[in-house]
Amino acid sequence: MIQFVRVVIVIGLVIWAAVLATPKGRTPLALRAIQKLFVRTAGVAQPEVQPVGAGRRLVAFFLIVVAFVLALA
Repeated sequence: MIQFVRVVIVIGLVIWAAVLATPKGRTPLALRAIQKLFVRTAGVAQPEVQPVGAGRRLVAFFLIVVAFVLALA
């Protein structure tokens, strides 16, 4: 049971880091191909993307490190 909880926490941390590292108005890398397929068929223009700030990238990196340590423990 404890291992299951650790796996769920690690997955949650990685997802949270991905959300923080993804710029607003842009989909995560795994879903971009699907978005391009629908945007091309619908003829909708892609919105402007603002770069992610250094603070959010640092927090995302910290979350990945914590997830890695928790996965190895």
